[in-house]
Amino acid sequence: MQEINAVIDSLELEPHPEGGFYREMHRASSLVKEANGSSKNAYSSIYYLLSGRDFSAWHCIQSDETWFFHLGCDIAIHH
Repeated sequence: MQEINAVIDSLELEPHPEGGFYREMHRASSLVKEANGSSKNAYSSIYYLLSGRDFSAWHCIQSDETWFFHLGCDIAIHH
C-alpha cells in the first residue's frame, strides 16, 4: 500500500469516477465531430492507476486510446 500511495502522491493522481486514480496530462485543442453531430477533443492523455483493490467496470470506449505500461502486473483487455 505504501508503494501505491507513493505513486499516487508523486504523480498527483486524483480518484477516477470509474475507479482507480488518474491525472490528465494533455488535451488537444483541435476538435473532431462525432457521428451524432457533437464535438470533442481530438486527443487526450491521462495517467491511470488501478491498485489490487480497485475495479474498472466493463464499458465500451468510443475513441482510440494509447496505453503505456509503467509498473505492476498484467492487465486483460476484452473486446
